[in-house]
Order: sequence, then C-alpha cells, then structure tokens
Amino acid sequence: MTFRDRLLATIGASRAVLEEPGVLVVGSEVPNLLEAGAAATLVVSQDLDIGVPVDCHGAVKRHLLAREVPMRLSGDLLDARHVVLTPFDQAG
Repeated sequence: MTFRDRLLATIGASRAVLEEPGVLVVGSEVPNLLEAGAAATLVVSQDLDIGVPVDCHGAVKRHLLAREVPMRLSGDLLDARHVVLTPFDQAG
C-alpha cells in the first residue's frame, strides 16, 4: 500500500471529524494532498494531523467517544493526531 493510499484511507476513517465546521488537515500531509496528479511524493511523517478549533472540540470529542471515528487507527492506516487550534485573538 502506498503512502498516499494510507493517507486517503486514514482521511476516510476520520471523515466524521473532518466534516465538522472548522476542522481541517494540518501539517506535512497538506503538500501531498495538494500535489498535482495526486502523486504524493513527499513523505514527511507517518501520521495525519487534524486541526480542531477550540469551539468545536466538544463535537469532535463526541464523535470519538461514540466510536464514529476510530480512536486508535491501525493496520494500513496512519496514526491520527488531533491538534487543538486556538484563534490568534485568544492565544496566550
């Protein structure tokens, strides 16, 4: 299984979380998703970083607790990490 296949499968498994308003893929995976022809030649990390805005943290947590999204991804999937995003005007 190629890195891109694993990346797309992980995004698919995380779909319920990614469909929440404001949630997005962040980190080194972004260039792979934007690369023309979907070649995904840049392999920087072996995980999927999901940016979760503070104001929708509760909704994402509900998805995880309801097991709509696997909390621990395994097999042919990448590890998924949830990164809390704080707006600049609220940052310390």
